[in-house]
Amino acid sequence: MTPPRLHQPAITPISDRYYRLVDSYEYAWTFEDKRRRIVVPKGSVNDGASVPWFLWTLSRLRPDGLVRAAALIHDWIYRHTGKLPPESCQEETSPGVWTDIETPWVRRDTDRLFSRMLREAGVHKLKRRMAFRAVHWFGSLSWESVRQRSVATLAGPADERAPVDPIFNVEVPLVFAHRGGAEEAPESTRLAFAHAANVGCEVLELDVQLTADDQIVVWHGPELDRVLVTGIPSQKEERKRLKKRYTWQFTWEELNGRTRVLNPGVKLESVSDDGERPPDRQLMLLSDFLDYVRQFDKRDRKIALNIEPKMDQKRIPGRRAFLEETSMVRFVDILDRKADGRHIVVASPSGKLLKYFRRMSENRWPTSLSLREQLFYRPLRSFISVKGRAFQTSYAIFTLPVFRWYFRPVIRAVQSQGGAVHVFLTPFWPFPRALKRSMTQGEIDMAILAILDIGIDGIMTDYPRRVTESVRWILGRDKEIE
Repeated sequence: MTPPRLHQPAITPISDRYYRLVDSYEYAWTFEDKRRRIVVPKGSVNDGASVPWFLWTLSRLRPDGLVRAAALIHDWIYRHTGKLPPESCQEETSPGVWTDIETPWVRRDTDRLFSRMLREAGVHKLKRRMAFRAVHWFGSLSWESVRQRSVATLAGPADERAPVDPIFNVEVPLVFAHRGGAEEAPESTRLAFAHAANVGCEVLELDVQLTADDQIVVWHGPELDRVLVTGIPSQKEERKRLKKRYTWQFTWEELNGRTRVLNPGVKLESVSDDGERPPDRQLMLLSDFLDYVRQFDKRDRKIALNIEPKMDQKRIPGRRAFLEETSMVRFVDILDRKADGRHIVVASPSGKLLKYFRRMSENRWPTSLSLREQLFYRPLRSFISVKGRAFQTSYAIFTLPVFRWYFRPVIRAVQSQGGAVHVFLTPFWPFPRALKRSMTQGEIDMAILAILDIGIDGIMTDYPRRVTESVRWILGRDKEIE
């Protein structure tokens, strides 16, 4: 008897690999003389069958699978590790009457169903066997992995069991507004942070520098090459000559109310100083910033912060440093007085600075892992504690094929030990800028999908609006999808 032909799902491509279902997809078959069906809901995102690359040439299999429908149903069951939502798996008890099946699938039966669907699609017997062996041998790596936890979230709205970041206590994936969104608003200003909060970012990222009089100002710097300062020429060479180019060459009195941060992409030399200094475009102190962000707190949650005290490796004469006791004591004191129960992570690549901060704050605040701690971290055998700490690094480290084999276990280990993994979509030496102003929204969606695929907890970006829109769309939480 010739098996029925398999119908294909209606899809909208997101990238070469990922797609979204335009309509719900239903697959029905007969099991022990009873009709059964599996329904994948509209709006679900899928990446096709996870076929090992070395089998592509042997069997001509691709990541999308030989047949999209077979890969779709197989991945849907895998994403839920066999425990499908009741309305997804049903049995016909009488003509036209379907009853939910709550019995979990086992992995071998799932792989057999995949093979059955390939047969219905007319795939040759030898290729079907190769496909079955591939998913059965290598499927154990993803059946209960962190990757499936993340990708499962793509299937629909989150529920009370959705994973949360152990540090910020917010449902993942979080979106960090790097400097408030340095490519969408004047960075590190009230205007930028208000923009990031209004587009729905869960975490505001900011850097802090010290002035000549030991005041802590919110700015990445230390150069002020994107800031107009009253009485200071715009030319870089003139500022160097006057020794008025860096934050540590100014007192706060010389900066307070006298600055204007330029829009993204605008060069200082191309702007004529009209004398205007709008309050929402000026530099501010950390203590003022902590008062300012209270207006973005919600009833059930205060907006979280990721603060990086900047420190150059070279000791510059005349420059204040957070390694000095008075500066670090002031920084810790501001956090203690102004945080008001807010989740804050203090981050830095410098192990020396983090060690000093942890000691001076008596470990009251969670921190990132230093660059050295990340390099020496071992998933199976590590003497470095990651509980309540953030593994923050470039997305390229996790997504480049040459690194994936090592960093997937790292992600799982960090999360299982109570830590979180956050990746930068910002310039991060020696890796290039991940997102560019010229990228289309589809290209951004593809980059975000690659990140969600590896199961990270947070994404740090200069484009908070575009990335937040992409994450919401991928997760199926935007109004158009609903």
